[in-house]
Order: sequence, then structure tokens, then C-alpha cells
Amino acid sequence: MSLQAVPLWIPLAADGTTQVQHPAELLRALQRAISPFPGVVNAPSAPSATNAGGGFAATVVPAAMQLTVAAGSAFIPGREAASTLQQAGSYFAFSEASEVVTWPANASGSTRMDSLILRIDDPQYGSIGGNPLGAWWDAVPGSSGSARPDSDFLSGGAKYVPGAWLRMYDISVPNAATQLTQVNVAFKAGYSNIHGFWPYPSAGPPAVSPLSFGQPGFEIDTGTRTWWNGSTWATQIGNVVSACYYTGGTGATSAGVTEVALAAWTGATAATLQNGHVYELVAEGGCFSSVASGTEQVAVRVRTAVNSIVAQKVAEQKVNVVNAGSSVSNFGMTRYVKNATGSSLTKTFGISVLRTLGTGNASIYGDATTFPITVVCRDMGLSAENAQLSAVAVPVT
Repeated sequence: MSLQAVPLWIPLAADGTTQVQHPAELLRALQRAISPFPGVVNAPSAPSATNAGGGFAATVVPAAMQLTVAAGSAFIPGREAASTLQQAGSYFAFSEASEVVTWPANASGSTRMDSLILRIDDPQYGSIGGNPLGAWWDAVPGSSGSARPDSDFLSGGAKYVPGAWLRMYDISVPNAATQLTQVNVAFKAGYSNIHGFWPYPSAGPPAVSPLSFGQPGFEIDTGTRTWWNGSTWATQIGNVVSACYYTGGTGATSAGVTEVALAAWTGATAATLQNGHVYELVAEGGCFSSVASGTEQVAVRVRTAVNSIVAQKVAEQKVNVVNAGSSVSNFGMTRYVKNATGSSLTKTFGISVLRTLGTGNASIYGDATTFPITVVCRDMGLSAENAQLSAVAVPVT
């Protein structure tokens, strides 16, 4: 389409008197320019894969084939194939009160994957029949155990209605079910990028075009920061996913050749290791031996559990300690781990000490000023994006 002859903010025609009529498409195009991504406007205040607490949050009604949809607002992209101007814009829908959506029964003989569609019916692009004009909720029965493809809702599809639409939820409905189940309600709409980045569930954002190279994203349920690299949402390198620290002085002491674990951190967060990702572990702190000898050696180990000497060992450093007692030496190591299990893992890393050479007692030591013991885990992205790091990473089990 060529340059528009009627810019938005000019109220009068060339004669200086006639009021200019601005088409609805122009306003929708402006809306799309402000928030190019479709989706719900208000993301939850806490991590959620189900949109719990977000705009248009869905809650099943007990003992009924019904779904309560909370108040909210959303941008819905134009998708009419015959109108590039309509595709360039987004509709806006909002609700100030919750609504109850009645769900169609499933008598198909097998589990059915249904969809809750937020529709904008626009008669400018064809007959909407007996459907409501404007925004409404459409509980669409699936045709199998898999969700209907987007093509079913586009022009020529089995569930096409002129206007625009946004897939809000996919809902698994067992055969002959008498009520919906909350765990079977999967959020699919994602969130508009009014924050400057695009929040979306880690299961994957909705299909949207065009995407701008460098656009930042954020997985609302995992906290992973991403960016669009031209073909996929890549992980922003260096996201801190967990940090543990100890500042209580002598933390654990190995007498003889017995490994001893730090019983508890002063403060710690668990690491959620996403499947297919590689992570950097950085461990630092102090260690010493009770004997002043050039043959004293301390091994510091990082394991996948706190206060354990049997959990998986993922890192180790041996330090030749020459000073005794309160003369503390530093240790510092960087190692890489990865998750290739097929699903997410949650680990709180622990640390332990072992005397490997000498006759003294080997200890690890942490204080708040000089030698804090820390274990920090950073997400280095997909293993496929970091083949070199993945090659030396320890698979976490």
C-alpha cells in the first residue's frame, strides 16, 4: 500500500473547514505500532505458566462444564488475508468483570483438545452471521486430541469468522467429562510487549509476524531472558538462575580422608535447569589446613544437593594449602553443567571439603568481607547454541 493521503493527526481537509474522517484501520495500525505483539496486556505479578493472576485468567467452575474468565484486556492482531491494511493493525478488547463461559460436552469417544478463542467479529470483511458484533468468547471444540491449527481460524478454515482472533487457552477435555480440570487449561495467548519486552510462557510464544531482530523477550514462568536472533528466541547469555552463599566462618572440616559437606548455606536459591540448556557454575571461597606444610592439599567439591556427599559431583578443585589455622587461602573454579534429561530439573547446589594430601584437618571458610563462599549458576543458553561449552559440560541427572 502506498503512503496514506490522510495522516492521522490532521483534523481538517485542504479547504480548512471540512472535518477529515479517519478510518478505523488507521487507528488499529497505530495501535499495532505501539504494541506490535498480540496478547494479554497484564502479565501476572508472580511466575506462572498458566496465567494465574494475569489478565483474562481462567479458572474452572467446580462440578460444571464452565470456565470463569477474569477481567482483562488484550491486543488482537488482524489476520484477514485479503486486507494488508487490516493485517497491519490490532484490535483492542477489554472486560471490567469476570465472565462465565459454558463449555461444550465431549461425546466424541476420546479426549478432545478444545480452544478458548477471543474473537473480534468485523462485518467489514464478510458476513458474521448470528455471531456477536465485536469481542466475544468462543469455546471451540477440537477435532482430535491435538489443538486445532491456526489455519482452522483463518480465511477458508473450518472455524473462520471475519475479523480477528486470539487463541487464549487450549483445554484438554476427556470423553464424557462432567467438569473441566484446571491442570488441563493451558495458556497460549502470551502477553503484549507494553513493557518494552515480550513476556510469554516457556512452552512457546504465539506465532506473530513480523519480529524485529534484537527484540527482547521474557519467559514468565521460568524467568529466562531471551532475544529474537532472526530465526528463534535465543537465551540471553549470563542470566543468573541461582546464587548460594556462606559467611559463618569455618563451614566444614575434613579430618583424615573423609569428605564433609557444608550443612547449610547462609542464604540460597534453587536453580531451575531448563532442558537443553548449558549452565556456568562459579564457586569461590576460602580454605585452610590445620597443619603448616607444603604437602597439605584440600579438595573443594560442588554437588547437586546441600549437606550431601553422595549427590552428583559436578565440580572439584584441589588447592595446595601452605598456611595453617586462620591463614586462609582462596579457591575459585568455573565449571559447566547441562540438562539433557528431557525435562526441567530443580537443584540447590551444595559444597563440601576433603583432605586429599597431608596430615592436617582440611576446612572450608567463608566470611562476609574477604572470603565469602559462593556458588553462582548462570544460564549460558541452549546447548545447540553453545556447542563448545556443551562439549565440556557435566550432564546433570
